[in-house]
Amino acid sequence: MPIKIVIVDDHDLVREGLVGMLGSVDGVEVVGEAENGRMAVEQANKLHPDIIIMDVNMPEMNGIEATREVVAKNPKVKVLVLTMHSDKEYVKQMLRAGATGYLLKNTKKDGFERAIKAVYHGENYFSNSVSGLLINNYLNQGNEKIKDSKVDRLLSEREKEVLTLLCDGLINKEIGNELFISTRTVETHRRNIMQKLDVHAVADLVRIAVKAGLSSA
Repeated sequence: MPIKIVIVDDHDLVREGLVGMLGSVDGVEVVGEAENGRMAVEQANKLHPDIIIMDVNMPEMNGIEATREVVAKNPKVKVLVLTMHSDKEYVKQMLRAGATGYLLKNTKKDGFERAIKAVYHGENYFSNSVSGLLINNYLNQGNEKIKDSKVDRLLSEREKEVLTLLCDGLINKEIGNELFISTRTVETHRRNIMQKLDVHAVADLVRIAVKAGLSSA
């Protein structure tokens, strides 16, 4: 079954470009388009796509409001943001609304494909500059959930390797190839890492890894 996608952007040329690009990607099918947030909600309810590629600034209903409504009514639908805005407030609001990925419109095709597959498989995916914003935001927060020493104390060496590669932006399959282990084993390590560190999002793992010196992202 192909990954079903709805494209939401108020610019016709952007939508046409994305449809053309995704038409050459194996395992992906564009099943609908929308030019504003309200239409995006309607398309989600009608077509039940796997992923909605969502712009932020749009008429009638913006991407933040649309994402919030789509996720509330269709919790299985993943929202991947595609926008020109890298301001941290936009990023934070879209993530709070329920988006699981955030890309800038200068993202190359291969990064776009990686993002779609990562989000489809339940992972988070961010452009490099967006990851930097998230990291800085977490590093500047005063209340930490966990002391850095817990990383060394709670995680095995293999789990630290998985965490480091995860923070470098690799998806589960790529981590498995890098460490010569199966994707299922990577998923098990990832689940154990999140349970041990008591976190529920990749952004939290990135913050912890940076603080512990496992990643320089």
